[in-house]
Amino acid sequence: TGYQVRTTPEFSQRDIDGFYPFLSEDGSTFGISFRLTKTARQRLQILSTIALGRRLFVVINNKPMDFVLIDGPITHGYLTCWKGLQQQHLEQFKKAGFKQLGKQSSSPAAKDAPHPATSELPQ
Repeated sequence: TGYQVRTTPEFSQRDIDGFYPFLSEDGSTFGISFRLTKTARQRLQILSTIALGRRLFVVINNKPMDFVLIDGPITHGYLTCWKGLQQQHLEQFKKAGFKQLGKQSSSPAAKDAPHPATSELPQ
């Protein structure tokens, strides 16, 4: 079966209010939770309500990093990328002026993400 992919992002840098990095379960890359702005949170809740069963990809520097499967409404306003980021990505976010929420964690992702996605982890 084929996939339909939107070429314009649902969310962009201007929709990010802050980020929370953590060491991914693979132990060699980082995951990150992006806290969205108030208006982006509302859009995410609507999107996640009507797009059940669809994948939501995180793309950084035109490279797909990870995805979540939308299995229910996301009401907490966070998008989580569970793996694949390097330290240089985190530095890019800081240089871009994004607020880092909490300290960078060296513990596995599932325990430390401040608001884990309601969607399941990709297998």
